[in-house]
Amino acid sequence: MNRFSLLRRSFRWINPPLATLVALLQRAPAARLALAADEAAAAVPIGAVLRNAGAALGALGAIHTLAGATVLSATASSPVTVTVGQAAQPIVFTVTNTIAIGTWSIGGNIPPGMQFTSVEGGANLSSPGTLDATTPGVMDSYGDTSGAITTTTPILSGTPTRAGSYTMTFQAFEYAGNGNLSSNTFNFTVNVVSSGPPPSVAPAFTTQPASTTVAPGTTVVFNAAASGTPTPTYQWKLNGTAISGATSARLVLTGAAAGAAGAYTCTATNSAGAVTSSAGTLAFTATSNPGRLGNISVLSNFAAGQLLTVGFVTGGAGTSGTQTLLIRADGPSLAAVAGLSGTMAHPSLQVIPLGQSTVIAANSAWGTPASNGTLVTAADAATFAFPLVAGSLDAALVTPLTPGGYSVQVSGTGAGTALTELYDDTPLAAYTAATPRLVNISCNTSLPTGGSVTAGFTVGGVTAKTVLIRASGPTLASFGLSGTMADPQIQVYSGSTVLAADAGWGGDPQIAAAAASVQGFAFSSPTSLDSAVLLTLAPGSYSAVASSASGGGGTTVLEVYEVP
Repeated sequence: MNRFSLLRRSFRWINPPLATLVALLQRAPAARLALAADEAAAAVPIGAVLRNAGAALGALGAIHTLAGATVLSATASSPVTVTVGQAAQPIVFTVTNTIAIGTWSIGGNIPPGMQFTSVEGGANLSSPGTLDATTPGVMDSYGDTSGAITTTTPILSGTPTRAGSYTMTFQAFEYAGNGNLSSNTFNFTVNVVSSGPPPSVAPAFTTQPASTTVAPGTTVVFNAAASGTPTPTYQWKLNGTAISGATSARLVLTGAAAGAAGAYTCTATNSAGAVTSSAGTLAFTATSNPGRLGNISVLSNFAAGQLLTVGFVTGGAGTSGTQTLLIRADGPSLAAVAGLSGTMAHPSLQVIPLGQSTVIAANSAWGTPASNGTLVTAADAATFAFPLVAGSLDAALVTPLTPGGYSVQVSGTGAGTALTELYDDTPLAAYTAATPRLVNISCNTSLPTGGSVTAGFTVGGVTAKTVLIRASGPTLASFGLSGTMADPQIQVYSGSTVLAADAGWGGDPQIAAAAASVQGFAFSSPTSLDSAVLLTLAPGSYSAVASSASGGGGTTVLEVYEVP
C-alpha cells in the first residue's frame, strides 16, 4: 500500500469539504502527478506507453496556473502538432491540487479521428461532452465505495483524419457527493497538419542529351533525366521550338532525315522551377559504311554439364547473299591471354538454324583440322580478335550464313568460364547496304544466386546506331518456363562508365514500340520486372550486364537488337 492510500484513509473521518481541500492543497503537485501516471499505466493497455509519464509531468510543470487552486498538466505542451493519417503520441492530462475528481467537462473541438479515454473508468469521448472518470466499487476519500478515486487521467489519442487547428476546453469536477467542487477551465490546442508532399526541390539534370551523327533514315534516341521533388515533367525542343508530344525523358525520332538536324534540348519543370539541359546536336552523313553491330560476345560461368544457348539473327531489310562469321568458344586462351582463372578446359560449339535440329557447323578444337585453323587464324587478324593459343582446346570456326536466325550451343568439360563470340568477317571494301549484317543476339542462361551474364558488343562503321537491350525473366514464365529470374536488371557500360540502367520497364510505350519494330516478343505486363534500355551509341565497344536486382538467381534472356 503506498503512502497516498494511507493518506486517503487518514482523511476518512473529516467530512467538511473545505477542511479537506485546505489539507490536500499542501500536497506536492509533482507527487500527485506521479500517482496519476502510475495508476494510468496500471489501469489500461494504453498506459503501457506512459509508465514514465510521472517524471515527464513533474519536469514539464503547469501549462496553466490559475490563482490559488487548480493546475492543468499534460505530457505535451500546448499547442501540440500531429499529422493527418499518422497515429498521434498519446497525451495525458491531469488536474493537480484538487481531490476526488468524478467527471471532466470537455468542450471546444476534438480533432476528427482522435478521442479521450478515461483511465479510471475506461469511458470514451470523441466529441464535446462529459467524460465519466468514476471507477465503481473503488473507495473514495470519504469512505464511499460507489464514487470516484482521488485522481483522474484522461488520455487523448488516435489517428487524426482532417487538418486544422483544434482548441479544447477542460474543466474537472469533484465527485457530486463532495459538494460538486470544480477546477478552473483550461484550454489546450492540437494543430493537425497534412502529410502532403515533401518540400519542393528544383529540377537538376543528371543525364544530358548526347550529340550524335547517323545515316539518314535511321532511328535516333536522345535520353535525358532530371532529379527534383515533385517529379519533374519534360518538354523537348528543336532549335528552341517545342516538339509536339515530346514530353517524356526519352526522345525517339523514327526514320530521321536531314530536316531533323539541329540542336535538341529538354526542359524539366516542377513546382519549384524549371531548368533546360545542354544541347545535343543531331547531324546526318551519307556513307557506305554506316553504323551496325560488328561483333558480339557473351561471358558466362558454366556449371558442370550446363549448356549455353546464344541466338542471333543475320540479315536486315534489303539484304541478300551471305555473311561470313567467325564464331568462337574461348576457354584455355582466356587464361593464357587475359589471365583469367577458372576457365573452361575444353569448350565445344555447334551452329544450328533456328527452328531446326540439324547441326550445320561444329568444332571442339580450333586447330583441327588444319584447314579450320588456317581460316580461324586469318579471321582473327581480319576482325581484330585476340589470337587463340596454338594447340589449345578452344573451339572456333568460320562459316558463311544466309540471312535468318541461328543458335550457337556451347558446352564443355567440367565447370568454368567461357567466352562465346561472333565476329563479322565481311571485308570492309566488300560491304554494301545489301550485305547481310548481325541484327540481334540473345543469350538464354540460368544464373546462380548473385550471378550475372555479360554481353559485349561493338558498333562498327562511322555513324551511330540505335540499340534495344532487354533482360527478361518474369515474361519467360508466361511461356511456360520454370525457375525464371524474378527481377532481372540491366546496366550498359562504355568501359567502366554506366551509360544506362533499368530495373523494371514499367510499361514504357517507347520500349514496347521498339520491341515491336524488331519483332521481339512483348513483355507480359506493364508491371512485370523485365528490364530494357533504348539508346543511340556512337561507334565503339560496349557491354551489357544482366543480374537480379535483389541478388537472386534464375533463368534470364539477355538480348541486344539493332533498331533500324
